[in-house]
Amino acid sequence: MLKDLKFLKGKLKPDHILDFLLSLLFVIIYFESTKEWKYARLEDLSNFTAHTPFQYRILIPFLANISKKIFPGINYIFIYQIILLLVTLFLCRFTRIFIKQYFREQFFVNIGIIILFYILFWNFVALGIWLHPADIPAILFFIIGLISIQRNNFIKYFPIFVLACFNRESIILILFAYIITRKNLIEILSNLQIIIIYTVAWLAIKYLLYIIFKNNPTEIVDGNLFLLKFNENVEFLIGLFKFDKFYLLRFFAFGGIYLFIPVVFNKLDSLTKKLLLIIPIFFVIVLFVGKFQEMRVFAELVPIFIVPGIILSKRDLLKIEKDM
Repeated sequence: MLKDLKFLKGKLKPDHILDFLLSLLFVIIYFESTKEWKYARLEDLSNFTAHTPFQYRILIPFLANISKKIFPGINYIFIYQIILLLVTLFLCRFTRIFIKQYFREQFFVNIGIIILFYILFWNFVALGIWLHPADIPAILFFIIGLISIQRNNFIKYFPIFVLACFNRESIILILFAYIITRKNLIEILSNLQIIIIYTVAWLAIKYLLYIIFKNNPTEIVDGNLFLLKFNENVEFLIGLFKFDKFYLLRFFAFGGIYLFIPVVFNKLDSLTKKLLLIIPIFFVIVLFVGKFQEMRVFAELVPIFIVPGIILSKRDLLKIEKDM
């Protein structure tokens, strides 16, 4: 992965400017359109006194805490804005690497970046409610994992996976992605050692964070490890059938790209088709430990819709070209 960062030493290119402007715009509007959850205020997270399970997502608050000590005169909002701007820029970089596995033309790579931000603005701005600093980094860590799966060197992703576990526990989804993209059961069994190592690491870090913050306050009684939201999610589904505007808007999550997947499904490669299986898996998980109405919790799914989005736009662009 280190060789993928050589762009840091390269010359400034138009795509770097595009990434920066889109990232800056997104971060500014993201912070303006969302608000801090009372149990997970940025300052409390940074001082490690926030409620659990939010305090378990320690990576970005830890960086903010260090930054505050180095620059004590800067407020936490600005520190988090700078950190998330850098995260978003790296997200752009690795998204380009991910897309180039499918499309070599720079034009369609740029289209992919635009689709990325189209989804980000929908899920985290238009449908955004709360500001949680772990959400955007979760997308970055997940797409790096997808790249490692593309390159068939998932074991090398392990150090990044460990780091990602301290950001958000939902990174375990990348292990599901690895499993379902294997060719058959024999290949899964032959890689069982890798699967066990990742699973044990995830459980160990989860337990470690539980021990470290066991004396922190909790949002609900006995809600230390997870917040069970099954009843709220059932109410959400009922709200859909009642045609409630708040819930119906959630149909446009991910910019509504998922609605068009059947149109482009036959054009997708086998890897992307397999990755689509993550969607129902994640929805089942969120049914119990997340909230359907908060689109931010589905952060890891964002990269999965980029390639189908490009193919969808490519069909329309080619049609326009022929008409001209």
